Amino acid sequence: MKDAKAAKMSKADRQQAGLAPGEEHRKHAEMMGWVDGPGDVVNPMMVGRHGKLVAMPSNYAAQRSKGVPRPLACFRMLHTGEVYAQIVMETKKHLARTGSSVVPVTMSELNKFLGISIFMSILQLPSKKDYWYGMWRQPWVIAVMTYQRWQQIKTSLRFSSHQPAKLDKSSDQYDKAWPLREVSNMVAAAWFTARTQPEWVSIDEQMYGTKGWCTLKTYMPNKPTKRGAKVWAAADPKTGYVYCMEIYCGKVVTDEKETTGMARGVVLRLAAPFKEHTKLCADNLFTDLACIQELWDTQHKYLTGTVRENRKGWPKHLAPQVADGQKGASALAHMLYGEPSRQAKIVACVWKDTKDVKLMSSAAQGTATVVQRRSWDLEDGETPDRDRPAVDVVSLYHEFMNGVDRADALRAAYGVSMKIKQKWPVVLYLKMIVDTCINNALINWLDYQPHTAKTKPTLREFREILATELCEGSPEFQRPTDLHVPVRARKDGGNHPLNCAVCAGSSMTPSASGKRQHRHGSRPSTKCAKCDVHLCIGDRAEYGLDADTQDDYKKNCFEIWHTDPAYAQWVTK
Repeated sequence: MKDAKAAKMSKADRQQAGLAPGEEHRKHAEMMGWVDGPGDVVNPMMVGRHGKLVAMPSNYAAQRSKGVPRPLACFRMLHTGEVYAQIVMETKKHLARTGSSVVPVTMSELNKFLGISIFMSILQLPSKKDYWYGMWRQPWVIAVMTYQRWQQIKTSLRFSSHQPAKLDKSSDQYDKAWPLREVSNMVAAAWFTARTQPEWVSIDEQMYGTKGWCTLKTYMPNKPTKRGAKVWAAADPKTGYVYCMEIYCGKVVTDEKETTGMARGVVLRLAAPFKEHTKLCADNLFTDLACIQELWDTQHKYLTGTVRENRKGWPKHLAPQVADGQKGASALAHMLYGEPSRQAKIVACVWKDTKDVKLMSSAAQGTATVVQRRSWDLEDGETPDRDRPAVDVVSLYHEFMNGVDRADALRAAYGVSMKIKQKWPVVLYLKMIVDTCINNALINWLDYQPHTAKTKPTLREFREILATELCEGSPEFQRPTDLHVPVRARKDGGNHPLNCAVCAGSSMTPSASGKRQHRHGSRPSTKCAKCDVHLCIGDRAEYGLDADTQDDYKKNCFEIWHTDPAYAQWVTK
């Protein structure tokens, strides 16, 4: 009762009673081995100061000596020929097993299917059928493949061998992700060997949204993507390159779960392929004292992350020490762990920000540093200085925790969008495997490109080139830049969107006085690929709209530009 009462005491009551802050938790902390203050000096070679990692052999390095590769070469280093052969073979077996009359897909047709799917992620239309029929039909897509053949390939693709034992829930071989398991293992091995291992790796979860029927679908109400398949991923915090991922198949009761725990098992499995002394960064779902200790004992790797206060091993006497402090105040505890010959120092830290941030690390020293503020909101007595006192644990977490977030940002920009009823393996193959292969290939391709921040090639440009190269096998193929098709205009760098050449006026439509004519119009994000002119895309061809109904329609300046005789002299032939 005395300890419980002391825990509720204010700072003045504790001082009057002669109790130090957190005295009620100090006995437990001493039993765990935590020590306040800087702690004992440990050999720096045993706390993560091992220098740069040695680059492992990779097929990517072999390509480097051959000059600058094309985007298709970078993509095929990750989506390898083995993956192509697996998909073609399993699709052929499925059609033969079901007695279907559909012609099996070939390697060339699979390339064209992927090229068209990538093109659809850049230029998005309301329906997939609109790329072949109607006002917005695309000659580039029509020349590559018919709509009927594209639909046949989409619905007939298979990726893993048919094994009835994996469909039986009572079987030991039951696997929810079996339709994608073989292909996902192949591409994951290619991702890992195609790039040098980094010093730091961030581990987090990813969500691949799908609302259709899917055995892997989970519901997470607090995430931006609430419904979809969840995977655990390990990525480079500097570039967002995904080295490996593990598909989450739901709760599985095994001996490993009883002794290790789900989150700790994910960290140990994702960290296993990396070399010794790799430094990992994870959030409070994965980090606790037992995980850090087991990761060092079994693999000699380091872990830094935020911690939940209710996790076992957390020194609870630290939080009261900063309860009455200002923002930037921190309290530390140190623990020496491991064999004397290979000791590691674990640092626990409570850092006061808007809320108390609790972190634990085996790669930090616990030294003082500063971090930049995230906002300009000032409280009484604060200055507008962007630097805030902190501990190196905080700065390491801020710097190296965003690897999976970078990968999500790349995927969200031009991700493949596909809706197929009861064909979820195809949807997740395109969203999870193909999109990640494209983003990883872009990161590898940029290593060859001499560029500055302003001239850096964009993901859209990379996807356009890749889609073009995947479809060049068609005899009637034409590059998009040779056709009058709408493409998305860049909004980044120095190439800002320009006014629409029809509804907003330009130097091409002079007024009677000879001066440049300016009219109220839009600044569209689309332009004609051949004319290189910014034009609006809408659902009505008439230029002059009734004032009462003009808000109900969007001007189709793209069609007006290419059909109205008034603009014929400026249309590129």
